[in-house]
Amino acid sequence: MCSNMQRINFIDFIKGICMILVIWGHCIEYCDPISYQNNNYYSNPLFEIIYSFHMPLFMLLSGYFFANNFSRSFYSILRRRFIQLVIPCLTWGIIGLFFIYINSFLSDDTLPSIKYVPYAYINIIKNFWFIWAIFLSLIFSFISCKLIKNKIWAFCLSFLILLLLPDNSIFTSLFKYMYPFYWLGYLLNNQKYLFLKRRKYIILTTFPLFIILFLFWEIKYYIYITGMAFYKLSLPNLTLYPIKFNEQIKIVFFRYFIGATGSLSIFYILKHLDNINNRLFYLIQNIGKRTLGIYIIQSILLEYKLIAFNFNSNNIILYNFVSTLITALILIIFATGLIIIMEKNKSLNFLLLGNR
Repeated sequence: MCSNMQRINFIDFIKGICMILVIWGHCIEYCDPISYQNNNYYSNPLFEIIYSFHMPLFMLLSGYFFANNFSRSFYSILRRRFIQLVIPCLTWGIIGLFFIYINSFLSDDTLPSIKYVPYAYINIIKNFWFIWAIFLSLIFSFISCKLIKNKIWAFCLSFLILLLLPDNSIFTSLFKYMYPFYWLGYLLNNQKYLFLKRRKYIILTTFPLFIILFLFWEIKYYIYITGMAFYKLSLPNLTLYPIKFNEQIKIVFFRYFIGATGSLSIFYILKHLDNINNRLFYLIQNIGKRTLGIYIIQSILLEYKLIAFNFNSNNIILYNFVSTLITALILIIFATGLIIIMEKNKSLNFLLLGNR
């Protein structure tokens, strides 16, 4: 029981680190309006490092306990994860829509047309793409394992099918990108004793590879730039994707390799902190326990400009390690405090945080 609790606490600690990186990356993106308008943040070295591995690592952690679902029925899993993930997304979408309308009214004394409401609402909940990716990865993985008993074949075939599906939206691209890392998390837990025995070798192999791959990083490797599609579906004909097929294959698999080496090496490097028992570890661990709420709150605040910043990124050291880092920490403290208040109310805890 003790070792299990330590393992869970450690996972929460890494999730907390990931959450800090997510918000830090978003602050780098949004806190300089000029840089944001011109997409200059894509060339920010710290932004490049964060975005090369942080969401793959987050998805790895989400898939870590996937095996726990095999003893449950599909309905039980669907209901449980719908409550935990989907209900908060839908509820926060309504709240986000309300704040957007209020913000619009305060800005120019007008309200958007009522026809805009469904479109705006869908756009808001689509911005919580990572939560939807977790939900879909669980469902897709569970069905694959029920249909194909051999787990290796279940992953390979489901991944191949997913990879070859048409993908005309960034949301589909992001889901395709995240799916293998969900399975990687399952593998790490399923073979945890084998991997833990060899974790030093894993670090010594994957971390240098990650560094080498990062030296070749270019803007085209961002998922938001080139997506995951090899073609676009234009009925009744299939139209080849604008990027050459051979080039797109290289981009997609480079993205997978750097994400895998980065997330694996960081996962096991942080595993060395397993026995640390101090206040900082405890604080980060508590961030990790509340990642869903923190992720949604910061998304609404930053991406919909409910709070606006006007920093200058010309001094990149000051911008990266002072302005945006402090802003990210303030946002985390604010969101965590808000969540703690919500947790005390049964209805808010259920509707906004997915807790029963």
